[in-house]
Amino acid sequence: MGLVAVDDRSGMLTTFDARTRAATGSPVQIGGAPVDVALAGDTAWVADAAGGRIVAVDLATGAIERTVDVGRRPVAIAAAGEDVYVVTAGE
Repeated sequence: MGLVAVDDRSGMLTTFDARTRAATGSPVQIGGAPVDVALAGDTAWVADAAGGRIVAVDLATGAIERTVDVGRRPVAIAAAGEDVYVVTAGE
């Protein structure tokens, strides 16, 4: 597995080779303001603060698998096995 990063300005998720640190594959447009990412196997879970949702991205294909509205601004995310934990902020 390589490195994964999100950019809240462009709304993109990008994967990188861990050894060379070069971008691999095409960036995935998440939209909104992705602020954190957690890995669970071949899935990247992305916290989209502006959209009030989390987004699951299949890292093998770059496809968005699903989105889950969390109702508030998600600011942090963690994954453990098949469980995903989200921290939200705001009212």
